[in-house]
Amino acid sequence: MKKSEKEEWFNRIVTESSNRIKRICRFYNANLHDQQEVLINIWKSLERFRGDSAIGTWIYRIAVNPVCNTAEISYRCIYGLNLRFI
Repeated sequence: MKKSEKEEWFNRIVTESSNRIKRICRFYNANLHDQQEVLINIWKSLERFRGDSAIGTWIYRIAVNPVCNTAEISYRCIYGLNLRFI
């Protein structure tokens, strides 16, 4: 994948999916740093996207994985709970 093509794809993903990324991170009580990390991971992983799943599904996994790396949040990731409201 050429750099210009990668940049075009990335810009399109950011434009179309920024609200989805924010909602995912907000659900798991993540902060702005986590949202930025998701965008960095999307950029790094973009060349490996094979198209086996929808782009939204792929973005969801990339967004949830780093957010689930802390012990506090891993319970929510496993059980799909938002503990702020319990």
